[in-house]
Amino acid sequence: MTICPYFDHCSGCTTQNIPYSKQLENKKENLAALLNKHTFPFIQVFFGQEFSYRNRMEFIFHSKGLGLRAKDNPKRIIDIDHCPISMPKINTLLTEVRNYFSEANNFNINSFNLNLKRGLFRGVVIRSTLLGDSSLSFVLNEDISERGVAGEKEKAMSQIKEFSLKTTAKNVVITFVQSNIDDLYSSNYLVIKGRDYLEEELCGKKFSFPIQGFFQNNPKVAEKMFNYVNTLLQKYPTNNAELMDLYSGVGTFGIVSSKLFSKTIFVESFSESVNFSQKNMKENSLKNASAHILQAHQLSRLKFSPDLYVIADPPRAGMEEKAIIQLNTLKPKVIVYVSCNPQQLSKDLAKFKQYTIKSIALFDLFPHTWHSEVVVELERKN
Repeated sequence: MTICPYFDHCSGCTTQNIPYSKQLENKKENLAALLNKHTFPFIQVFFGQEFSYRNRMEFIFHSKGLGLRAKDNPKRIIDIDHCPISMPKINTLLTEVRNYFSEANNFNINSFNLNLKRGLFRGVVIRSTLLGDSSLSFVLNEDISERGVAGEKEKAMSQIKEFSLKTTAKNVVITFVQSNIDDLYSSNYLVIKGRDYLEEELCGKKFSFPIQGFFQNNPKVAEKMFNYVNTLLQKYPTNNAELMDLYSGVGTFGIVSSKLFSKTIFVESFSESVNFSQKNMKENSLKNASAHILQAHQLSRLKFSPDLYVIADPPRAGMEEKAIIQLNTLKPKVIVYVSCNPQQLSKDLAKFKQYTIKSIALFDLFPHTWHSEVVVELERKN
């Protein structure tokens, strides 16, 4: 029995038909099998609420409204008017968009449907935060109007601007993407209302992050994860040591644990994230901290203290081979590896032969899916 009426057809959730306690047990068993079956008793599991947790949803426009991809066919869209795993504000904004872009609202539905067929309207990304901040990003295919549909993009933008006056979303942007790219994010966007970033507060720290950028999708469990990593590092003599936050994003891990160290260094390849990490460093009054736009394999360009600790949170692809070589050369005393891909994590851990696994924790940031976040504490051998 599932709480969501769309579960059998929507591709968003895959395990909602399994009791939540069993989902957690399955994830723990799968992680133990990947790392080493003997690790099972030592894996800690952290979780939060199983519904109303997601702070970001990507909906796709179709002739009946907005929806998500079908389980059996990713090209088919299942109409969605409410998503149980989404934060309440996201469902409120979803309803507002659906109601406005409909015939019942005296909206020019014929023009809208025509532009749907032309491929102009792509989708809308809805985001919310625990602080009450929110955003709507309407995604348009920017190259459609260049193929003989003159003026239609301007009409669509005008419709969105009119809607922005009525919606309760604090921020509204229009994002332009190429029709041959299956992505709803782009650096090519226009702010219609508010600003192009959101604000959140976790672990007593304030964070700003771009509407077009990455932030943890489950803020309450992410907060537990940040606190957990901070607690791990408190066991070590770090007062005179340096902390490197590798793949730092907007600086969440490093900022939460910065007070334990004499210096904090943020390394991130995405320039906009670095800009926001600098903003967040200033907002949270970090001292002796710096942020660098670098690929992870370019660490040799920086100078580090021999008394070095590292938090690494790479993307799903894991760490590049050259980045692992760099870390093995630097020989930090502790590496805290945060991974959203346990399969890749198991491959990467085997390459840190100078290190011993001291602890493993699983964080369920993605209830009702097979995905999980894992934190592994690695300590350098004598």
